[in-house]
Amino acid sequence: MNSGRPSIRIAPLFVVAVLFGLLSTWWLHQTPQNPVTISQGALMAMTLPDAEGHPRTLAEWQGRPIVINFWATWCLPCVEELPTLSQFASQPEFADVAVIGIAMDTPQAVQTFLKTHHLSYPVLQESQGIGENLQSRLGNPAGSLPFSAVINRQGRVVETRLGPWKKGELESHLRPLLVKE
Repeated sequence: MNSGRPSIRIAPLFVVAVLFGLLSTWWLHQTPQNPVTISQGALMAMTLPDAEGHPRTLAEWQGRPIVINFWATWCLPCVEELPTLSQFASQPEFADVAVIGIAMDTPQAVQTFLKTHHLSYPVLQESQGIGENLQSRLGNPAGSLPFSAVINRQGRVVETRLGPWKKGELESHLRPLLVKE
């Protein structure tokens, strides 16, 4: 017999859903705790094809601060972050910083995406597990996206970030790296 009271079964599910949402948000904004396991030389020697299929090596940007951003066309936080990265890469004050996107997606999906989304920085393409291996060695073995690594002029990883950059954050993180030693 129903006494007109709402069912109590919904409450535990609601609590679990809220806790899951809070934990997911917290986890997304944490810097991965896994150590970087790639040498400077191996990092600069990494070669991946660009969106047109031409091989590119990270050594092309050696001697400059670098932001490597791993993303995918199907990743909503990644797609929302791309304009922030593109805007940052277009700022004259940060012209010496190389922003490099590594698309963890199929070449066809990336080419189609780039036809309608202009990015002001080079996009490289995951190929034969090289991008996945690089992401793991930079401290993100789970392959969660978006994921970024900030590299100083000497080729050392100085910061990694799991989750999207927000407007203005890149400037404050990269400004100290512009000082030439």
